[in-house]
Order: sequence, then C-alpha cells, then structure tokens
Amino acid sequence: MFSIEYIDEVSGGDAQIRAELIGVLRSQLKEMPEEIERLAEGGEYLKASRAAHTFKSTALSIGDEELAVAMKRLEIVCKKILLREWAGDKEDFEYQRIKKQMETLPTELDEWTEKNQCEESVRNLIKICKLQSQKIIEGIGEEE
Repeated sequence: MFSIEYIDEVSGGDAQIRAELIGVLRSQLKEMPEEIERLAEGGEYLKASRAAHTFKSTALSIGDEELAVAMKRLEIVCKKILLREWAGDKEDFEYQRIKKQMETLPTELDEWTEKNQCEESVRNLIKICKLQSQKIIEGIGEEE
C-alpha cells in the first residue's frame, strides 16, 4: 500500500518541495500506465517492459508492493512475448541479454509468466496498474 512517508522524508519537511514531489508523482501515476498501454498495444514490448521496470521502481519508492509486483510481472511478460515473437537475428545482443535474464528468474515468477505470456495478461496487468495508480492518486489527495 502507498506510503506518503517517502515523500515526507525526501522533502525534509519543506512544504514547497513536498508539493513539487507530489505533483511529479501524480503526473507519473497518470502518464505511465497510459504510456505502457500505448507501447504494448503497438507491439513495442521492449519499450513497454522498460517502462514497466521504471514504474516498478516508482511503486517501490512509495511503498506500494501491489503495484510493484504487477509491474514486475508486466515487465517479464512483455519480455517473454518479445522473445517469442523476435523476428531479428537471435544472436543480437539485446535478444541474448533478455534471454539470459529470463533464465535467472525466480521459479514462482517464471512459472507465473510462462502461463501468462499473452496479450490478455498484458491488458489485465495494465488494468491493475491503472486501478492501483488511481487509488494512490486518491490517497495523495487525502494526505494533503
């Protein structure tokens, strides 16, 4: 669950900095799910996985484990779809890098993503991302 303490800690009690950080966070919470959705719908799974990875870091920094887990799953599902649909040279550095990452996944995450590496799962994870982001935005409003 979201925690405003991170923002309070980083702002050092400065109300102006706190307000700016909250504004940046709100913006990310509104824009990132839309960006990830746009990329995934366009078949840009590498970019979608990178955006999910970035958004996962944001979720962790504000203490929202549920959102972080969804973004980690989305990141991995996008990479697995990318590998499955790779049309280029399989000796390509990026292909090999992602393939190696997939070989080192924790068992539970690997099993879940193996069963769920489809566009429907991507849509469902994005839906979770949007809903959780909206909850956080509403929580920020209550904290102010």
